[in-house]
Amino acid sequence: MRVGNQWQDVAIRNVSSRGMMLAAETPPSAGEYIEIRKAMLVIVARAVWVRDGVFGIRTQDRIDLGELLEAGKAPPRTAAPQPSEERRSRPRTDETAQRNRERARQFQFVLALVAIVGVAAFLALQVAQLLDVPFAAVRGALGGS
Repeated sequence: MRVGNQWQDVAIRNVSSRGMMLAAETPPSAGEYIEIRKAMLVIVARAVWVRDGVFGIRTQDRIDLGELLEAGKAPPRTAAPQPSEERRSRPRTDETAQRNRERARQFQFVLALVAIVGVAAFLALQVAQLLDVPFAAVRGALGGS
């Protein structure tokens, strides 16, 4: 179970279609959102009551009991997944940072090119409209249609 950035083991005591009764050494406070993982199954829920290390949760989605039982047959995970904050705080390698800088430069170049072509097309249309009246007068004076 993950509460905030902390992972701990929990025991499932009871399951219903939209909730569970669980036991843990350090239960979450009522109202806290938690994530429960069993093999590849992920359940998002909110603690609704807490009493003496046992607590009840209401899940975000319906609980598929068959899927929960199948997840129990998978081998246990050896390490808890790392919270996203820990992954983000790890420094990137120089190679990754350089590759990302190059992609950003290429993206900026393409955006600038699109903007320049758009402005050029707009100006060309404006100039053509502006010169249309004098050219029409010249054509008329020369006897053209």
